[in-house]
Amino acid sequence: MKREMNSDPYDIIGIGVSTLDLLMIADEFPGAEGVQKAHNSLLQGGGPVATALVTAARLGARTAMIDYLGDDWRGRQILSEFKEYKVDIDYIKVLPGKTSTVSSIVVRKRDGRRAIIFSPGTACDVPIDELPRDAIETCKIIHMNGRHLGASLAATKIAKNNGCKISFDGGAGRYRPALDEILSFSNYMIASEEFCAEWLGKAEPEILAEKIVDRGAELAVVTMGDKGSLAKSSDGELKYQKAYHVEPIVDTTGCGDVYHGAFLYGLVSGFGLEETMEIASAAAALKATKLGGRGLIADLARLREFMAATPLRG
Repeated sequence: MKREMNSDPYDIIGIGVSTLDLLMIADEFPGAEGVQKAHNSLLQGGGPVATALVTAARLGARTAMIDYLGDDWRGRQILSEFKEYKVDIDYIKVLPGKTSTVSSIVVRKRDGRRAIIFSPGTACDVPIDELPRDAIETCKIIHMNGRHLGASLAATKIAKNNGCKISFDGGAGRYRPALDEILSFSNYMIASEEFCAEWLGKAEPEILAEKIVDRGAELAVVTMGDKGSLAKSSDGELKYQKAYHVEPIVDTTGCGDVYHGAFLYGLVSGFGLEETMEIASAAAALKATKLGGRGLIADLARLREFMAATPLRG
């Protein structure tokens, strides 16, 4: 899991769990025993941090993933997709005799909402002593969502001591008190309104963002689905970005992950906050038009065309 010392530093390194997703579009979420025919299905790599890295790499960032996988067919497909999108897999270890995580996702046809059931693989958490310290010390941003918790916390301390920024993905329904220490280290806190409310108490998005900045973040972003996103920086800059209007909405799986990846790409590319939010919102909206968390990962030229031609909601 070592790279040559003279290699260029990464823009973004991610620590998280990579999954293989089986997605099916159905008329309704199953509410009782029965059988229904899917309108479409797809087998594709997923995972919040993993998909964010795929998005950033597609836009041109140099990215790498830290994870443990099993040596099963699922792990092989996960690795194949990372290679396809040019995400560095030098720090993904494949464990003999272990299995990789798989998710079963039912997408509701009428609105693209989804229900997820996942089966954790038997690959263990990444040990602290397996972290690629040299790569973390020199990268621009390390991105995480609290999986591989011990390694993630250790990585934040390495990053803090070496000027690497820490980005945290706060997904809906994923807050737990065990994350508090990592959250206190985060420079860029990009989280759903639901996550923020569970963490800080229910409040208006602007108040939630202000509370996050008051806790030490350089930048707080509260995502609100089709209501857009709001960002506040530690220097007082406040921006609201409406969501782009797209029809039909096929699948909302991965929209937040794609938003994170595009947002981080904007940060490492030196874009201003307004442009970064526009690009991230456009990337998430385009993704919603296709099945799968990576069903449509656009390059920058495609995003700019989309932004010029697509109205904003409301």
